[in-house]
Amino acid sequence: MDRFLQEKWKNGDFEDELVVEGNENVHVWKIQRDSDWGDNYQSRREKSLITTSDLLWFALQIARAMQFLAAMNVIHRDIAVRNVLLKLDYTLKVADFGLSRKLKENDDAYYIGNKETALPIRYIAPESLKAHRFAITSEYWAFGVVVWELFTFAEKQPYSVEFDSYENNVEFFEFLVEHLSSGHRLSIPNNVPQQM
Repeated sequence: MDRFLQEKWKNGDFEDELVVEGNENVHVWKIQRDSDWGDNYQSRREKSLITTSDLLWFALQIARAMQFLAAMNVIHRDIAVRNVLLKLDYTLKVADFGLSRKLKENDDAYYIGNKETALPIRYIAPESLKAHRFAITSEYWAFGVVVWELFTFAEKQPYSVEFDSYENNVEFFEFLVEHLSSGHRLSIPNNVPQQM
């Protein structure tokens, strides 16, 4: 999925469905201005375009996959667009379960990770970074990072811009823990609907 998004952005094959209306800087959906917009999605697909609605559809499918995993008491621990497969009909499949763990009923709903295991720290909730404890709820954070990746077309890794502009000479892990503990978060991409 990451290569697909990067290619679409590089080729200019994205059409933002949110348009600014008037001087008030109000965003409206194209379908609100053009009643045929919704009916023409097939022609956009034939032209290889993706839209804001497609990105939202991708996010919804990933959320449903994560909901299914949660219902099965499984934590994935590596949800990222690089681990999502895309079919031609824009159906997504979450993949790469190498770091996933099945929680047992008596595990108090969390898993304590091995400190020597290499983990994708850019996607891990701050509390899990500090305590090495993973729960179904820590996956919510990873989903937020995935939505950020979708709407930035996976151009850069999460927090890479912030780390590159950071002036102290520290390891990335230390930077990330300090950055998140200070209340900083990923910047909101320009093309994300306000409701998100």
